Amino acid sequence: MKILVNTPAVNLIGGVAQIYKVLKLNKYDNIDYFEIITKNSESKISKLFRIFFKYIKFIFKIKDYDIIHLNPSFLKNSFYRDAIYSFIAQLSNNKVIVFWHGWDDDFEEEVKKSKFKQWILLNSFGKANTTLILGKIFQDKLVNLGVKSTKYELITSIADDTELEKFDIDSKFKKLKTKNHIDFLFLSRIIKEKGVYIAIDAINKINKDYNSKCILHIAGTGKELDNTKNYVEANKIKNIIFHGFVRGESKYKLLTETDICFFPTYYGEGLPNSILESMLYAQPVISRINAGITDHIINKKNGFITDSINSNDFLSFIEYFINDKDAIIKIGTENHKKAKKDYTAKQVEKKLLSFYSELNN
Repeated sequence: MKILVNTPAVNLIGGVAQIYKVLKLNKYDNIDYFEIITKNSESKISKLFRIFFKYIKFIFKIKDYDIIHLNPSFLKNSFYRDAIYSFIAQLSNNKVIVFWHGWDDDFEEEVKKSKFKQWILLNSFGKANTTLILGKIFQDKLVNLGVKSTKYELITSIADDTELEKFDIDSKFKKLKTKNHIDFLFLSRIIKEKGVYIAIDAINKINKDYNSKCILHIAGTGKELDNTKNYVEANKIKNIIFHGFVRGESKYKLLTETDICFFPTYYGEGLPNSILESMLYAQPVISRINAGITDHIINKKNGFITDSINSNDFLSFIEYFINDKDAIIKIGTENHKKAKKDYTAKQVEKKLLSFYSELNN
């Protein structure tokens, strides 16, 4: 059984690249990566040439493989690009696994209104042998769009545990008890829809009431980074620290030195890696009812979620933790245990290998 996994180059920024970088599935002799994206940014002409030649290379390559594993998002560009890979794989009689990542509700509405787009969906991804989803909500959405013949399997994103052996949860909570403030972490690509302004405004408001009891650490890069910095400076907002893009040791240090994941995203998410990584390093989560997040975050057990995008509606969650550090410890401990059990590379790899094996039988 030979498997080809379509993925962005693992050195790129992004959740899908991060997943397959950490998993290292290509360490197995029978699994190879096919890098469909090799640059984070490129000109339109360069992009068109790259896509065309990747399709040609893919056509000749897949004859040596039994299973093709695709990693699309339900976003316009990814939908069309990866649908062609799915068509090619099926014409070559390969077995196909589709692992859906991000999801754009607006594009979903476009597909609902277009018979042509529905035809593409049903005759490409809809004919996959197995469809992997990051939350029950995505199965419901796909079934409502007519994708009923595939086998659905639940899976999670991955919490990067490469530095976990160094983590001392007792030391983390001991430090928390001695601090006179709480450190919040926003770890993401910096775009508006990820909720970065909601987080900044909420921390700003809470600090005015609680005399600077909170610090917000923003880690990541993206098209909105400069505007975000300008917003903080123009409004003279204190206690906001920008770290830029972090990985490896620097990310591990940030996860261990911050206390709570604050990620009020309204982007077309699947299941954000940053939430699972924060849970792994014993952080409660403050986020939104969005995509697969609701399958993993229960209010007061793992943190808090709301459907609001108003920064004022997050203040009570922040106050809850300001007034009760023991709640941070209790919830952080629960999240650490849950993440070790369900979200590590070992657990996700085990699931993927079992799905491959089932298809081969």
